[in-house]
Order: sequence, then structure tokens, then C-alpha cells
Amino acid sequence: MSSHSNIQQKPIQGFTLVEVAIGIAIFVLLLLSGSAAITQTQKLAHTNVMHNTARTVIEGYMEQMKGINYEVYQNILADPENQPIPTMGISSLKTGKDIHFDDPLYLDVENKKEIVLDITEDTDGTLVPQNMEMYITPTIRDISTTEAIQVFEITLNFTYESIYNQEKKAYSNAIRFVKTAVSEY
Repeated sequence: MSSHSNIQQKPIQGFTLVEVAIGIAIFVLLLLSGSAAITQTQKLAHTNVMHNTARTVIEGYMEQMKGINYEVYQNILADPENQPIPTMGISSLKTGKDIHFDDPLYLDVENKKEIVLDITEDTDGTLVPQNMEMYITPTIRDISTTEAIQVFEITLNFTYESIYNQEKKAYSNAIRFVKTAVSEY
């Protein structure tokens, strides 16, 4: 008998160069699609922050305007160039109790507003605000049917630019409400 046994060894199996290349190509495609999805998600999140901020700002103006008396709107319509809509703004640069400032809106005019989205810190510790330009154009239309029913329809048209990686896109929208001679409050 021989000292060698008849044990057969399986040959070591490996991947061919073509199989490795196909695997790498599939991995690269998955990686690229994943990074594109992450980039798109970041862009959508940034755009949503800008959209929600614009809506919040315009609703803030609207709520202030709802509290203004009907007679004030009559005066504004009589002299829109010299009689603005008396609204207030909030300063991001002030602290304490006095953070409000006069921020009037002029009728039938595009009113430019600088809205602070975020404040970041520079490498040297300087605070840098990230602003969004917003344009608000208020209009008032008399929709009274009779002398007994006096109603104004007030529209706030607004436009803002979303900027993401030097790519700008303008968005426009409007919000409406009615103001009557009868006090709601």
C-alpha cells in the first residue's frame, strides 16, 4: 500500500477579472445613485425651510393686518403713496424686550424684505446671517355689495428666491383675507 491516499483537493475557486469588473461597476452605480439621492434630499430640505419661512412671514403680516381697523384701510386707499399699512417686523440682531421695529407695507408696490433664515459662525467667530430676499405686494379690492355690507379683499402677493449651491429658483404665491367694517375681535 502506498502512503499516499486518494484524497482529491478541490481547486481554489476565485473570481475572474470580468466578474470583478462587473461587481465594481454595480457597486459604483449603487454608490452614485445613493449620493444623488442624498444631494436631492438636502436640496428638498433646504427648499422646504425657505418655503415654510416665507409662509410664516407672510402669515405674520396677514395676522397683523387682520387687526387693523377698516377705517385705516379706507385712509390707505385714499392716499396709498403717503399712507402705508402699519406693520411691525422682528429684528434678528436685537436682543431683550425691544426686538420689534416699524416695517410698513406700501399698497400696490413691491416691498423688498430681507428675511434671516439662519445665523452661522465664521472661522474667526463672526456671526454671518443667511438671508432670503422676499418681495411682498399688498393689494386691496373693495368687494362691498351695498352700503350696509362694507368689505375689502386684501391680497398679499409674495415672491422669494430659493438659492441652493448657486442655483436660484423663484417661487410666487398669494394669500387673501377679507376685512369688514364689523370688528372681528
